[in-house]
Parts: sequence; structure tokens; C-alpha cells
Amino acid sequence: MTSKLILSVKGLVLFAWLSLFSATALAQDLGSSQSIDFNAAGFPDPALLLGKPYANSGFTFDYSGNLYGLDESDARQGKLWVQSATQDETFTIDYSGDNFDLNSFILVNGFSTYNITVRGYDASNSVVETQSFSVPSGTQTISLTNSGFNNVRYVIITATSANGFDGSFFDDFAVAPPTVPDVTAPRVTSIVRQTPATAITSVDSLVFRVTFDEAVQNVSSADFTVTGVSGAALGVSGSSAVYDITVSGGDTASYTGTVSLGFRGTQDIADTPAGNTLVNTTPTGANESYTLDNTAPAAPSTPDLDAGSDTGSSNTDNITNDTTPTFTGTAEANATVTVSSTLSGPLGSTTADGSGNWSYTSGVLAEGAHTITATATDAASNVSAASSALSITIDTTAPDITSITRLSPTGQTISASAANAAFRVTYSEAIAGSSQADYAFQNVSGTAAGSVSSYGTSSPTLINVQLGTLSGDGDFSITLNGGHGITDIAGNALSSTTPTGVREVFTRDGTAPSTTSFVRTTPAGATTSSDSLVFTANYSESVSGVDTSDFAVTGTTATVQSVSAASGTSIAITVSGGDLASYNGTVGLNYAAAPTITDAAGNALPNTEPATDETYTLDNTAPAGYSVTLDDDPVNAGNQTATSFTFAGAEVAANYNYTISSSGGGANVTGSGTISTATDQISGIDVSGLGDGTLTLSVTLTDGAGNAGSAATDTATKEAQPPQVNSIVVAGSPAGNATSVDFTVTFSEAAQNISTDDFSLTTTGTATGTIASVSSATGTTVTVTVNTISGDGTIRLDLDAATNIQDAVGNSGPNAYTSGATHTVDNTAPAAFNVAFQAGLITQANETSNDIRFTTAETGTTYAYSISSSGGGTPVTGTGTITTATQDVTVNVSSLPDGTLTLTATLTDGAGNVTNQSSADTVSKATAVPGFSMAFAPTSVLTGGTSTAT
Repeated sequence: MTSKLILSVKGLVLFAWLSLFSATALAQDLGSSQSIDFNAAGFPDPALLLGKPYANSGFTFDYSGNLYGLDESDARQGKLWVQSATQDETFTIDYSGDNFDLNSFILVNGFSTYNITVRGYDASNSVVETQSFSVPSGTQTISLTNSGFNNVRYVIITATSANGFDGSFFDDFAVAPPTVPDVTAPRVTSIVRQTPATAITSVDSLVFRVTFDEAVQNVSSADFTVTGVSGAALGVSGSSAVYDITVSGGDTASYTGTVSLGFRGTQDIADTPAGNTLVNTTPTGANESYTLDNTAPAAPSTPDLDAGSDTGSSNTDNITNDTTPTFTGTAEANATVTVSSTLSGPLGSTTADGSGNWSYTSGVLAEGAHTITATATDAASNVSAASSALSITIDTTAPDITSITRLSPTGQTISASAANAAFRVTYSEAIAGSSQADYAFQNVSGTAAGSVSSYGTSSPTLINVQLGTLSGDGDFSITLNGGHGITDIAGNALSSTTPTGVREVFTRDGTAPSTTSFVRTTPAGATTSSDSLVFTANYSESVSGVDTSDFAVTGTTATVQSVSAASGTSIAITVSGGDLASYNGTVGLNYAAAPTITDAAGNALPNTEPATDETYTLDNTAPAGYSVTLDDDPVNAGNQTATSFTFAGAEVAANYNYTISSSGGGANVTGSGTISTATDQISGIDVSGLGDGTLTLSVTLTDGAGNAGSAATDTATKEAQPPQVNSIVVAGSPAGNATSVDFTVTFSEAAQNISTDDFSLTTTGTATGTIASVSSATGTTVTVTVNTISGDGTIRLDLDAATNIQDAVGNSGPNAYTSGATHTVDNTAPAAFNVAFQAGLITQANETSNDIRFTTAETGTTYAYSISSSGGGTPVTGTGTITTATQDVTVNVSSLPDGTLTLTATLTDGAGNVTNQSSADTVSKATAVPGFSMAFAPTSVLTGGTSTAT
């Protein structure tokens, strides 16, 4: 009970876990891993002294002291209690005489830290494993990590500290079937090629894969040896049962022969975890080696384009339209031959036969020039140098006729006497299969006819074809017959007989040109006064040899000065000089007696006049004798947007141009038109954009020939600004309670029709008044009198918007004016107030400076006071401004005789309204010193006597 009490007081529970151990004996009896606890043991509360050894779940538990089973309703429920606390006390676990694996157990230490040693024993009672622990206070899991506990017959736990187990509790023994010990040495199952996988190679780094029948340890490069190459370095990677051994360096890059991997006699490889060493290093399976070949094959022969792939006019020129050609050649027997193109890159590979012959048909090759080479790769991947190059051209583009041009003669038009004409046919590339029979005469227009007379070749792309037996008129060229066999060198057939560019023609011409018209060009009108006339001669076809000597001028002494061109179908002829500047009459154009004009074929132009033969009518007399008058003078606001002027003596059909300007500035007003009568009126002219001032009208007439008359002028005055009010001010400074006030109105200019009904009053408050009179109906400044003013507020005189006021030229409608000065009307006297002396008596001490006090006085008003004395004298007065409602004023009443002083006062506001004080105030003034007399009776006394003063 004492031990139990101690455990209860400390209240500490410590758990310890036992490690699992393996055993070979009767492992099947334990069956599987399990945790042995005592929750179902049915121990009583608080404790049961157990017989020893105590059995549970096939295990027996023994203790060197008293062993209890606990079932308290706390952390000690279902546990084994070792009650003693003695150094070297022991706790034993046994499994029915069979081996087992102990993993862990729980110790609940209720007190201070102690140390334990756990030992595992075999069937011969020998210790096979030992592990020690420090057990602090609390619940501790004791985990047995040493491998020897995997296979024990029994386990003894010894408390090595002075306090023994210190009254701890055991629980949750984690056990498992024993682990069978491994005593079999590992074996090598295979040594195989890993990288590369092929037996024959030329790589500089070889990887062997070594596989064991179980996981091994201590594998390093020192365990292996390499035969064949010398000076090679070994690298090891891998784990468990598979390792890769890399052989590199030394003479691997140049060595030719067999390379094998083996084990050194000093290797220390062992299995894990048992540590059984590798004894037999001979693989049970494959034992592969590499054959190094570092000798490259000789370069293949120059590839050859197979004759069956070489299309076109030759099967040996390496020009073809076959896009999947076949190449042949020779190389090292059985080598892999790779064919490449500088245009398309690597094309593919084939294998040379036992005699070294190879053939390769490529995929589709791009059109263009290819340089073909071949390389040979042997079984060890050694690559030869490239072969000599084969140059081929893949041509899949059909040839075109780029042009058919004239060769001889070079000009397009030939005369009827020409018997032959030659063309040149240009092809886009060299051609084959062309002959004279492929070409024929082609009529383009008219009656031209002929035939091919000869054929020649200037180059592979240029064919010359001559036509003979020409006849008829019209355009002609050559064409290709439908059955031609023309191809390019690669065998691509001509795509079209139509040139992609120009197809020139010859024109056979036996017809003379004719003049279709002489027409006016500059000026275009028939009537003119121009000093230079331009006619245009139009022809039925292009002519040449044109110059000034081919023409004559009629009606004037002027001559042809120039022609616009020596050839063409339309030529401008300029006529000037002579009497043209003053001439009045008709001017025409004719041919000279023997013109030298011909067409392209040399046919002469007849000098006959054309059916259309236009002439000029020269008029060099300008209009004269006309005048103009401005119809509105003055121009004012009422007519400025639609004024007018009138002609006198104007030339009918002449064109007029007018300009109206102003001395007051503004953009000039212009206009133009045509005179229909000699007295035309030009109306609707808007001159509102011109400034006021003198308007000047200038008009010129120009007749149909362009002759301009002298300018006719007229002037008028423009004054379009209505009079405006510049200001309305109050005349003088009338009092606020005045019943009549004058306003001075100033206009921008002299005005007329001014009357009282043009004005109105704007008032505020209760102020009212009546507009009584205007000093004058005209003038720049007038006085407007407003009387019968009453109330309080403000009065402002305004000019109304709609009046009949005008200026001297009739501009009316001045704008309303509402921003004049205001007059303040004030007919309310200041509010009642009081005034009083502040001294209770006026004496000599304060008569020169004492205060009177205004109360409830209206600020801003003017005060006036008067102080009189019942003793007479001149009253003392004074004035000032009230600044606060209660205000003291210092007065000097020394001039007043003594007596009763009476104070009266008034307040006058800005409008002249006066308020008297509520009541007068008085105060006494006494400044004279009072006189007195005194006498003793008796006047003399003896010592000790009495005298009375009165």
C-alpha cells in the first residue's frame, strides 16, 4: 500500500517499448507480429500480487522482486508493476522456449531517472545482443534497434541504478516472429553490355552492367579489372544488386580489340545486411564483352546519278526533273552509306553489299542545285571522310517564252516596200528540241500576211525567226505551232506559247496620214485679247518631222513661234508676235505650201485643211464710259447686311469684279458677275464685317476677250453701331432720406428720342420712387430725376432693353443697361439710446476729464451732446462717431459754473435721420472751497481754566 501510495502521489506514468528480435526456432508458433498488453487480464483494483513467472499470450514474465498486476482507473490500468527499487533487479521475458523478435516495450517511471540494460540470449544461454537506456520520469517507449534482438530465446532487463526500477510499470511488449539469419554468399548473375548495347563499337566510354543475386555492399572500382585496353579509369554507380561499371580513358579512343570486365582477387564485396562475402566471381548467366574498332573506313566513291534518273536531252548531264533520283557508288563492304545534299541536308542511308556496291533512292528533293556526297559508317560506328562531290540540278520548272521582240528593223512601223522582218524569241532558260518548223507568221490586225523564211539560234535561250514574202497592211508577229517539241534541258515541256512578258509586233503601213482637226487650245474661248494663241493639230496616226516651217498663220502678221513636239498624234502650235497685241479680227492656222510631215512608215502628210478648222476672234478694245454709285449712304445697322450699288453705262455681257473696303478696317467684300443691262443694280451685299468709317467701292469691267476697263469708284459712310449707355451714376451725394435724387446717364455717342419711358427703377427693401423727368431728349449726357422717394432700401436707374433711342444716322436699339450705381434710401431714425454721466459728483478733481456713457447706441451713427449748468455759462458740446453700442466719451466741463449739470444728446445716421436720447441726465458740480470763522470765549483764561470755540 505504501508503494501504491507513493505512485499515486507522484502521479507519473512512463512507457517503454521493447525492440523486435528475430529467432529461427519455431517462428511459426508466434505466427505474426503483435503487441502484448494486460488490459484483458482482469487485474483487481488496486493491485494483485502475481505468481511468478506470470504467463500471458504464450509469453512468461518473471521479476526478481514482487510482481503485481494493476487495474487502477488511471494511467496504470492493465500494467505489470515491479514494486521493488533495488539495484540490479531483473525482469525476464520468455516465449515458451521458442525464439522470437522483440521490438519495443513501455516503461512508466513514476519517480526519478534510472538506467537499464537489455540483454538477449540464445538457446545456449549466451548473450547475443545488448542495448542500454536511461529511463527518465514519465511514460517512455524503449525501442530495441540492435539487430541481435531479431532472434532471441529470452530477454533479461536489468535495472543498473541504485534505485532499481523505482516502482515502474511494464506494458505493451511489441513482438514478432524471429528473423532467419542469412549465411549464403552472394553470386554474380551476369555481366552485360549496357552502353552501348552493341558488341562492336568505337565509343570512348564503355558501360558494363553487373547484376548480383541479392543486394551487396562495399562495391567500388577497386573490386574490378579490365582486360584489353590499358590505362583506363573505372567508375562505379548503382546500388542494391545492380551496378554500372564505366570504362573510359587510357587507350580506349584508339584501341582495337576485345574489352572484358572481371573481378580482382582482392575484391571485398559482401551481401547486406548479413555481410556474407562474394566468393565465386564467375557469372551464373551472361558474361559479355565489347569489341572496340577505332579504324574508320575509306571514303566512298563519288556518287553517280543513275542514268534512269537523269532526264532530259542527256542522261549524263546531271540535270533532271526527277525529284526522287537514284544514286549509286561503292564503299567498304557492308558499311552503312549516308547520302547528303548541301541544299536538303542528309537524305538517308543504305547498306553496301558484300562487294561494297550501294544504291540509294532519295525522298523528294527541293528544286535547285544540289551537291551530293556520301560517307560510310562501319559496324563500330566509325565514319569515313566524305566522298568527292557530285553536282546535280533538280529542275521541275517548265520553260516560258519571256518575250517576242522585234529584231530587224528596230522600229515598229515598216513601209510597204519592206520585204522581210525578223523577230527574236527569248526563253526563260536553255531549251532543246526547237526547229524552224515550230514557228509561224501571225496576223494581229489588218491584211498583213507572210511566212517564216529562216531560223537561227543566238544562244540556248535566244531564237531568231525571219519572216518573208510580206504583203498587206496591219500588225503582225510570230507564234508557235501546236505540235512543237520544245523542252528545257531537264525535259520539262514548254508551259505556254504565250509570252510572259512583251509580244511586239511590226506594223506594215502603206496609207498616208491625215489631219483630223485644228482646234483652239489656249485660250479655249473663240473671242480673246491674248497676245499668244495655241492651236492643237490632231492627226489620224502618229506623225514626225513636225516644225514651225510646216505652218502658216492667217488674218494677222503674227507667226508660228513653236511646236510642242516633232512627232505624235496631237501637237500644239503657238502663234504670237506681229500685230497680234492690237489686232481686231479673225486668226486661223493653215499648212505651208510644202510641209515635211510624214508617218512612221514615211508616208507624206497632205497639206489639205482639216474638216474641223477652228479660229480665234481677236478683240483688243477694253470696256469704257461706265460708272457706279453706292445706293445707301450712310450705311447703318439696318441696311449693312443687304446694301447695293448701281451701274451706269455698263457694257452688256462684260464681266464685273468689285471690291468694297473700309477705312475702319475689316476684310474686303468682293464679288463678280456678268452685266445684263447697262444700269444693273448689284444688291444683297453684306458689309457688316467691315468696320465703321468711309466705304470705298471699286469696280472693273472685263469684256469677253479679256480686255479690262478702268476701275469705277464711289464712297459712302458706314456707321452701324447703335448708341450704348456707358454709365449711370448718382449725381452728387444726396442724403439717404432725400425725397428726390438725380442720376447722370452717359451715352457712347449723341443720342435722340430720350424720354422717361426708356428707363425703369430697380429697388430693394421698401424703397420706392418715381422717374419724374429727363433733362433733354438728345445729347451725350442727360440727367434723369427720381422723386417721391420713400421707404428703406436701394434704388438703381436702368435703361430698358426695348427703346426708340437712336443715334444721328438712325442706328437704334441700345442694349439694356442694368449695372449703374445705386442710391441707398434710409428714412428710419436710429433706435432709442441712453446717455449718462459716469461720475456721481463733479469736483475740482474730475471737472476737466470725466466720462459720459452712451448705451444701446446704433453703431456708425454720429453723436452730438450738450452739457449745460444751472449756474449758467456756455454749454459744453461735442460730436463723434459711435463705434460700439456702449461707448464712453470723455468731456471737460471745467468751463461751467457749479450747479446742476444737464446732459442731452442726439444720434444721426448716414441718411440724416436724428434720434434724441431717451431722457436727459443730471449731476451736481461743486468745485468752490466753503468759507468759515471761529472765535474763543473767553478769549483768555488762566491755567486750568476753559475757553469755548464757536
